[in-house]
Amino acid sequence: MLQLNLWDFLLRTVPEAFIINYGIILLSNEIGIKKYVISSLILSVSVVFIRMFPISFGVHIIINIIFTISIMTIAGVALIKSIYNTLLMYFLLSMSEFINILILNNFNINNDLNNPIKKLLLGAPSLFIMLIFLLIIKFISKKEE
Repeated sequence: MLQLNLWDFLLRTVPEAFIINYGIILLSNEIGIKKYVISSLILSVSVVFIRMFPISFGVHIIINIIFTISIMTIAGVALIKSIYNTLLMYFLLSMSEFINILILNNFNINNDLNNPIKKLLLGAPSLFIMLIFLLIIKFISKKEE
């Protein structure tokens, strides 16, 4: 069981859900801002509940992907686009976290995650890296139009 405290929820889970949903919407161009905000908040809350399940580590990610696809489909994104874009966003999230770990290791920063504040501070760059990925995607997609 993976527990989230209030700070993890407010400073990591909610921004991460907004970034993931922004990427899905950026690639699909199908829903408005109101549905974007509502779907992001629903996704954030669902992540907390999914992490409370007594399941093995990693299974919660698969369930989160299924929930994200479902939420985006209900919000109005076509099912195929929802599947493709959700998988792409979770792949980009994994890549950004991998790059963040590489950077931390190159600077010999101890990434001991027992301290919740330190965990939030050391994990924050991955969200910025994810935003950079999305800005690049936005730039490329506008260039193609």
